[in-house]
Amino acid sequence: MNIIHFTLGSLNPESSNGVNRVIEGLSKYGNREPNIHIKVVTLNRKQKFKKKIYLRDGFQVYIFNSLYFVINYLRKNIDKIDIVHLHNVFSIPNIIIFYFLYQKNIKVIATPHSGLSINRLKNSNYFLKLLFNKLIQNQYLNKLDGIHCVSNEEKNELSRFTYNKNIFVINNGIDIEKIELKLKFLKFDSSKKPFIYIGFLGRVEKEKNILALIKALSLLDQNTLKKIKLLIIGGIKENKYGKQVIKLAKDLKVSNNIQFLGEKYDLELLKIMKSLDIYLQPSLNEGFSISIIEAMSLKLPIIATKECKLDDIKNQSFIKLISSTPEHIAIGLTEAIKNIDFFKKSGLEASKYAKDNYNWKTLSKKMIKQYKLVL
Repeated sequence: MNIIHFTLGSLNPESSNGVNRVIEGLSKYGNREPNIHIKVVTLNRKQKFKKKIYLRDGFQVYIFNSLYFVINYLRKNIDKIDIVHLHNVFSIPNIIIFYFLYQKNIKVIATPHSGLSINRLKNSNYFLKLLFNKLIQNQYLNKLDGIHCVSNEEKNELSRFTYNKNIFVINNGIDIEKIELKLKFLKFDSSKKPFIYIGFLGRVEKEKNILALIKALSLLDQNTLKKIKLLIIGGIKENKYGKQVIKLAKDLKVSNNIQFLGEKYDLELLKIMKSLDIYLQPSLNEGFSISIIEAMSLKLPIIATKECKLDDIKNQSFIKLISSTPEHIAIGLTEAIKNIDFFKKSGLEASKYAKDNYNWKTLSKKMIKQYKLVL
């Protein structure tokens, strides 16, 4: 079976983009299965050359600087393509590629990556997106041979936007093999830490709900506040939201409890994550966050908002689901810190659960079964 994933960009392995992680996991491990051949085709208009080919970890990426060249590549290789997997929504290139393949009787599925979740839609250009979906995107979604969701909550939300009946759920995953290999190269300080370290990994932006997180810190009693240090791992831009975050931390006098570490990658990121006691995801919208799964694999207990779409694990001891308001985040933090020894011990269970359920090695096989069903 010959499979092509299509997305935008260059699939840079150093990127923290969650879509890239999904494509990497499905491609790398899918290519290990017998009679499966997966390539990734991308569109990167900033690229100077017409075409570049990169060998990533277990798969090839063909990068074109024009949609014309993407279509031309598909046309020339049409006899060698069984199925094309598109990524994201509100994408004109996706729709054009779909209708080209539709005329050639090539099967196509798509992954919205929670792009049609209500909270994400409301984050920007809400009414324009609704209009785009009604006039252009809706018919494309209806005609797809399958739509892949990363959570049951996302699947339920999709019913507002399409009549497509072939909607299936396969959760996001992580590359357990790669993580375990990297951990062998790291040395960790086993001495007693002066604080309880709580970490968040992601971009500092409105969707991640960082202002509410900072307000939550200010609501903690002084005894609890003295015990914790919040590590924010991710880029903070010099835009309005970034400036609000810095100002609010100063105004509420919690700056000393926060460290903005900026973007971190590879071994440096892994070492920071491994040093944490709790992982916290306060987001207003997530599509079964890969950062959460990675934290689980590192034996970290999780505090996350219900908007992170984690119903599948809501009853597990290692996760505390909360509402996204400052008050509820504060309550979640207080409860976790009050029972910190038990909560940290539950991280062992989190690690086992991640390895058993969210390993790309297993999830890629589930996706291949879906491809076969479509064909």
